[in-house]
Amino acid sequence: MNNARENGTDQIGDDDLLYRRFHRSHLRRDGSIAYAAYLLPRTTTPDPEISVNLARRTTPEETLAAAPPVFGLGVLSARDVRRLGFTVRHKPTRGNNAHCIIEGAKTETDCARLAEVTRVHTLPPPRESSA
Repeated sequence: MNNARENGTDQIGDDDLLYRRFHRSHLRRDGSIAYAAYLLPRTTTPDPEISVNLARRTTPEETLAAAPPVFGLGVLSARDVRRLGFTVRHKPTRGNNAHCIIEGAKTETDCARLAEVTRVHTLPPPRESSA
């Protein structure tokens, strides 16, 4: 794996892992991730720049702490993402040097393929029951 930095960004190796937060509504009954986890929020449009975090630059806890407490965490390997024909690029943001994007999702089928290679790492917290 080549971790060399170019222009302030890391090269992402095939062995790198990526963290993707997913809303609890995207967890299917069988424990897998729904393809909607890779759509733009509240739409049926594939996200052209899917936000993920580079695992070697953060932790699962830090990734989840940056979102409301209704999210779980999925893990993908850069190798699997690339095998599907997508690009993975390190794109740090202010306050998140681990931020990366997955580019190339154009259809719901693309989103479904990404969901298939996403392994659930952390389940979202259960919904609070109303008393």
